[in-house]
Amino acid sequence: MPDAFYHGTDHVTAQRVSSRTSAIDVARGGGEFGRGFYVGDSPVLALQFAIGRFGVTNARALRFIITQESYSALETKYLAEKDAKKLRQRVRRARATRSHLVGVDVVCGPIEGRAQNLQSKFETERSQAVLNDPACTTIELVR
Repeated sequence: MPDAFYHGTDHVTAQRVSSRTSAIDVARGGGEFGRGFYVGDSPVLALQFAIGRFGVTNARALRFIITQESYSALETKYLAEKDAKKLRQRVRRARATRSHLVGVDVVCGPIEGRAQNLQSKFETERSQAVLNDPACTTIELVR
């Protein structure tokens, strides 16, 4: 488990999530591994993602620090590069970037084209509860 996870978003969402006036909903997002809330191990990549999607002035990055005890209680599937590639292909073929579920709390694997960086997808209500519980997860605005 990394010391922290990072998520790129727009400034309004970042303010709402970091102040906890808006909860994280794992059913809203999607990506390479299917439906879920995505974070990565790099604040730079999170911000680059946000800039690409929302523009320089609107981009923000959030840092999530999850207690070791809380994270360890989640069922996590770690994907090697080969397995991550297979999952990406399966999700894309099925056009299921917003619907595919792996069936575990967290899926962790390399980012496509950046195998040295990891992404984690939180996909269950149980993992959502950990992210939204201030006793389990600290959320800070990085930029």
